[in-house]
Formats: sequence, structure tokens, C-alpha cells
Amino acid sequence: MLGISTDLPWALAAFREAESLPFPLVADNDGSICETYGVRTTYERFDMDGVARRSVFVVDADGTVTYRWLADDPGTEPDYEAISAAVDAAADI
Repeated sequence: MLGISTDLPWALAAFREAESLPFPLVADNDGSICETYGVRTTYERFDMDGVARRSVFVVDADGTVTYRWLADDPGTEPDYEAISAAVDAAADI
């Protein structure tokens, strides 16, 4: 499991520590990962351009996306049970 963000590495390190996340965070400095997955966006009300749209992808061992969740509002939380089930299903493939 990886978290990917367009935030700077030092900000991700602080966030990971503050939230006690058990997985690494990757800084997508140039936005290329977000661009590949189609989640690079602009949040005009926050005056933020070229940031990652809040999203979750489960990718199996073959690199196939088996689950996708996208939020229109960055404050929206995903269905963590659905993600867990998708991860379990991808692991069984």
C-alpha cells in the first residue's frame, strides 16, 4: 500500500507521523502519477491547481486497476470497508 500526493516530501513525512500511517507516502512532485491515473485537478475554491483529486485505486499484481474511487470534494472519505474488500479480492487473484 502506498499513499501518493502532490505535496512536498517534508509535508508528507509530517502528515504520516501525525496520522501514524503504517504505509509509505510518495511525493508526486511533477504530477506525473496523478496524470497517469487521471486524478490531477484544480480546486478553485481553495486556489489549488495541479493537485491530486482525492482517490483510491487498488492495483493487482499484474498492474490492473481492480477498484477505483474518486471524490469530487476533498473532504469526502471513502468507504474503507469496500477498499479492504477490494484489496482482499485483488490479493486472491
